[in-house]
Amino acid sequence: ENHLHNNRKWVQQMKDGKLKVGINLNINSPTMAELLASAGYDFVQVDGQHSAFNRESLTSLFQAIKLGGAKSFIRVDSSEDRPGIQQAFDCGADGILVPCIRTADDCRRVVSFAKLPGATGLEGTRSMYVNLRQTFHVGAGIPGTITTYNDINKHTIIAIQIETKEAVENLDEILAVPGIDIALIGPGDLNSSLGLLGAHGFGAFTHPEFFAAVQKVATLCPKYGVIPGFFNSDLKQCNSMGFKFIIHNSDAELLRHGLEVSLTSSLTALNEGVTDPIWTPRPYRPDPSDV
Repeated sequence: ENHLHNNRKWVQQMKDGKLKVGINLNINSPTMAELLASAGYDFVQVDGQHSAFNRESLTSLFQAIKLGGAKSFIRVDSSEDRPGIQQAFDCGADGILVPCIRTADDCRRVVSFAKLPGATGLEGTRSMYVNLRQTFHVGAGIPGTITTYNDINKHTIIAIQIETKEAVENLDEILAVPGIDIALIGPGDLNSSLGLLGAHGFGAFTHPEFFAAVQKVATLCPKYGVIPGFFNSDLKQCNSMGFKFIIHNSDAELLRHGLEVSLTSSLTALNEGVTDPIWTPRPYRPDPSDV
């Protein structure tokens, strides 16, 4: 069974209750992408919204993720990003994550951009072309594209982000749009949109209004056959609430944390028993005259 045709089964596993855990890729490096995939994550998401990726690098990143055995996703710019959605799938992404969804019309536009016209299943307005990475398992060029044309639509995975007050208010209409596979909570922007982040800081993430929005997503998604997802490192809590598509962390944050833990441990041993530290890390922004 080829990688493309495995996608619908992969989605169905979440609907059947299996947890899928992924990580955000913010560092533009195929080596990092392969490392994250080979670490055991189910998927790696290239963060095209918040990090410096160009379209020239996408194919290499998706190849590296596949080599590591994970599914590849990319967070595109918005629901109006037709070129980004087109190139994501042309370059070999298994799925897209679309941020800042507010209305059902946003979702219908995304589905249209992601699906080919005249193919089996949902139809859209995506442009077809030869030499798409999705078709290489049956051969490159026109034969490969034509042979797989009817398969491509059903194996493109579409995830949307619920991260605005408007999206929470319009949730029934949003989830009812055919073609949406996953609805993922973006907790930072959702808290900001609800007016909680500025008022309560970290307390926003335990605020009753935020929790009510989270519960609404967890409750309504199964009603419409959509998988609830969350950007959250607390896997136990997410799973217990019914969230099955989890972005657990990011490469940049894990790298920062790992460096901090490693350095702290080494410094403790180095400076143990001395009055004046033998060595301390330099400041993040040192005085240029201090050499």
